[in-house]
Amino acid sequence: HAEGDGGERRYGRHIHAEIPEDVGIHWAGETLRSGKWWGADPLAKEQADIDIVMDNEPEHRLLLGECKWRNHIDETETVRTLEDHRRLIQGDYQDCRYYLFAKKPVSAGTQRKADADPTMHIVDAETMLG
Repeated sequence: HAEGDGGERRYGRHIHAEIPEDVGIHWAGETLRSGKWWGADPLAKEQADIDIVMDNEPEHRLLLGECKWRNHIDETETVRTLEDHRRLIQGDYQDCRYYLFAKKPVSAGTQRKADADPTMHIVDAETMLG
């Protein structure tokens, strides 16, 4: 689903360009499956969706991405939900990376937390289009 002003659709090619090649389209020489995921979250007892899912089952690698194209988001909740969505994807993934694509830069505190976590990547629109 598109959210806000539809920025996810307009900037989709820029979003995919921000995912490094070693993580994105080719991961260890293997072509990834990619798409969206939506379905029931049995723990939260509600519907859930993940904007970007890329996997390489032979290499046990998974990438989950969330696109937030609003001026204001609850950054802590968005990051927590993104990481929590890992449990919704079945498979023996030993390497999981998370990407948050945001319309606006996140707070310095959120960015520091992401910088300290090698699995978390946050990219804002200005960086994507810069």
